[in-house]
Amino acid sequence: MPAVRTGFTEQHLFITITEDGGGFTAGHREGRGFENMHRRAQALGAKLAITPSAMGTALTCISPVPFEGSSTTFGLRRVT
Repeated sequence: MPAVRTGFTEQHLFITITEDGGGFTAGHREGRGFENMHRRAQALGAKLAITPSAMGTALTCISPVPFEGSSTTFGLRRVT
């Protein structure tokens, strides 16, 4: 069953998305989806890990917490 988990610390936001499909083999290079996801995460200063297994796939993104006034806040304000 697909699942989404989120969390945060003072410095980072975390999101993990898992699915229980057939997965894929490491090194799979069809299309540009993975490449585009990595590039978008990098533009935000985030790290992205895509972990395939026979049980499905997990995608984890770890991003720095954006602060008011930074270029990555997307108009959001940090609540303190």
